[in-house]
Amino acid sequence: MKNIETKKVEVLYWIAILVSNTLGTAAGDFLSHQPKGVSQLAGGGQYFEQGLGLTIAQGAMLTGGLILLILCAYWFTKINRVFLFWAAFVLTRPFGATFGDFLIKPHEKGGLGLQNGTQIASAILLGILVLCIVIQYVVKERKTENSHTA
Repeated sequence: MKNIETKKVEVLYWIAILVSNTLGTAAGDFLSHQPKGVSQLAGGGQYFEQGLGLTIAQGAMLTGGLILLILCAYWFTKINRVFLFWAAFVLTRPFGATFGDFLIKPHEKGGLGLQNGTQIASAILLGILVLCIVIQYVVKERKTENSHTA
């Protein structure tokens, strides 16, 4: 793991974080925004104001699928790891928002209407995080064992 050692690198890091969070949030809104309400009232209609109009579930599946594609690219290609990291990082924002909305929004808005949806989503994502950490640990241990026996 590399450390941030200079002021310039630290500034670039924080700019990347701010931009990726903003882009990720905007992407989540764009996916499931319905062209009703403010944009129509304001005489809007621009493509970016209307969004894609996907349901909440479709937005979550789309961003989750893209994250899965990035994971496959990490495992099976030699695409730049820094690029893959930032692409996945940006996609976690719209995925988290759309997945959380899918759990807590009422049925008429395309959600599951779970009363404890935020807690359930947090528990699911925590489970995924723990699973990834365990898998990473097991893989690292196997590599260490294999290097000692070779």
